[in-house]
Amino acid sequence: MKLCFRCNAEFGDEEVLCPKDGTRLVLVGQDPLIGQVLEGRYRVEEVVGKGAMGVVYRATQEFIGRKVAVKVMHSFHVADKDALKRFHQEAKAASRLNHPHIVSVFDYGVIPGGQPYIVMDFLRGVTLTKLIKERRFMGLAEAEPIFRQVCDALEEAHRQGVIHRDVKPENIVLTERGQDKRFVQVVDFGIAKIVEINSETLTNLTKPGTICGSPTYMSPERFEGRAVDHHSDIYSLGVTLFEALTGRAPFLSSNLQGLMSLHLTQPAPSLASVNSEIGYSPRLEKLVAKALAKDPNLRQRNMAEFASELKQALKETSEPGGGAHNSFANLSLSTITSNVFSTVSQPAASEDVAKVFSEHVKDQAEKVKQREEWRQSFQAAPKARSSAWRAPLSVRLVALLQISFPYIATILIIGALAVYTIREKKLDLPNKSFWQQFLPRQDLGIGAVDTQKLINQGKWGEAIAAFEQKRARGSASKADLDELDRLYVRLAKREISSKHYDKAYALLGKVSAGGSQVNRAKSLRRRIKPLVK
Repeated sequence: MKLCFRCNAEFGDEEVLCPKDGTRLVLVGQDPLIGQVLEGRYRVEEVVGKGAMGVVYRATQEFIGRKVAVKVMHSFHVADKDALKRFHQEAKAASRLNHPHIVSVFDYGVIPGGQPYIVMDFLRGVTLTKLIKERRFMGLAEAEPIFRQVCDALEEAHRQGVIHRDVKPENIVLTERGQDKRFVQVVDFGIAKIVEINSETLTNLTKPGTICGSPTYMSPERFEGRAVDHHSDIYSLGVTLFEALTGRAPFLSSNLQGLMSLHLTQPAPSLASVNSEIGYSPRLEKLVAKALAKDPNLRQRNMAEFASELKQALKETSEPGGGAHNSFANLSLSTITSNVFSTVSQPAASEDVAKVFSEHVKDQAEKVKQREEWRQSFQAAPKARSSAWRAPLSVRLVALLQISFPYIATILIIGALAVYTIREKKLDLPNKSFWQQFLPRQDLGIGAVDTQKLINQGKWGEAIAAFEQKRARGSASKADLDELDRLYVRLAKREISSKHYDKAYALLGKVSAGGSQVNRAKSLRRRIKPLVK
């Protein structure tokens, strides 16, 4: 395994440069805990996650064979008394909670190196963060059951005197339990506050100038260093709900100071101002604005009230005229079709909505009937077709589309297959001047290619192709040719390390005779020539 010290990403042994930032990767050994049995009880198997506080491993509990998650504190935190207190706080906070939607912590210990660890249920599922990225944003009907379960979990934690203080999509895990495919588990009470502990301990756990948690989801009172209660979790859950419904957080900034200023001074934007693709009911907008109030006393009184208001917002969304278009998933096929082919006039406030809707349905049914009659008459005997042309133009156009659709679809499919065959198989066609437009273009557009960026990203093959095209056109500078030679030598060395001597020998032969790398290339070729088959 190789590690990038700049972005901390891990890569396979075959990589040389970090694809993200171009930093040279460093070979690192296997995690020393893998394969160990902690205190004779938990056999560590693999790393499943890393965070600022520690590393989470999948392990097997000896004797009973149960899969568990073991969170081990980073070794460099052991000397930090505050970090140790926060780690102990997680074990203490989570272990006193017993709720279906809160991950269970059932053991605690210290490994020989002095690093503490906690043992939890091993969850198989996806985080809400991943679900939001896959969906881009969620409809209220999809989000409501998830957030209702989160509210149940946090309400129980608050009842036990535990404030989570790090509520965010990443700490909401969706698992399968029975028939429920999205059973919620709230995790990571690493910076949780237990109300009963004294003020001196709280001060030590969160020193001035130190931010524990995720600033994107933190409440204003936490930025100001004020005492927090369950209202802080309500604010963080409001930010999480906002992100789930719109696809982005309400406050975004490129630096911490800017983000802090937005949370402290700027009112939260409306859902509709962030995502105009769907509509949001007034009750839902009011719920989110209330949860994101700067004053904690203006937010929901507790998580139960948050869940109740969310349920009422869902009910309003599902009623006619109450935001039924709030989620594309809530639209039926007939609703989508009628929105495409017709426009429903909005009734005045005094009109009967049910009457207008009934008349609209009848009108659509009549149009469908006309289209079907026209299509049947057109396909009848030629003598009957003359009367069919007297139908309204819109009726004729739709009917003709219905008749010709199978033929159009067949032509498109055949054309797509032909283009695919030409592009992929590169057929030698007799009339190339006509078919050349369908053949794959080899021109990379050198003027728009940043070769240095390709090299930094480890895309050496693409960079070489760009330089070779420049050389073929006669527009390559001496610096370009030198860089091309260096790439050939670097690639050859990689092939040598992989014992692909034939490929390495061929690459070294492409180095320019008068280039700066020619002596190096000749030396390498002489060295590996006996190994070439």
